[in-house]
Amino acid sequence: MDAVVTVWLLHLLPDPVPVLAEATRVPHPGGTLVTTVDRDDAYGDKRVGLAAVKALYGGTYASFASGEVAEELAGSPSGTILPFSFDERLDLFVDPGLLVHPEFRFDAARLDRSIALSSDGYLDIAEPRVVQVSAD
Repeated sequence: MDAVVTVWLLHLLPDPVPVLAEATRVPHPGGTLVTTVDRDDAYGDKRVGLAAVKALYGGTYASFASGEVAEELAGSPSGTILPFSFDERLDLFVDPGLLVHPEFRFDAARLDRSIALSSDGYLDIAEPRVVQVSAD
């Protein structure tokens, strides 16, 4: 099997770990696991406020980088959410609104490379600037 798909399932289980263990065992090496999370647990209800980023740097204009530039600076494919910055040209900051959650999940677009960190652990390890950049 090349892929396992679970849709709107894991958040309903009292313990999703056995299901995830089986779902990662079933595909052939290099196979894919696709899943969804309950929207209430996703923390994805905020957007980056480019005006806040512009003000943070005292700029006159702010925008998202092209995919090519973002991939070069991050050292990873577009769409991944990395917990750390490995390029000195990138500032690492976190919106304080995220810190109300006990845990962060960073999506590396592969289950075997994605990680979860406690909010406190993330702050201790990554040492990001805490700056409000979310837009309502």
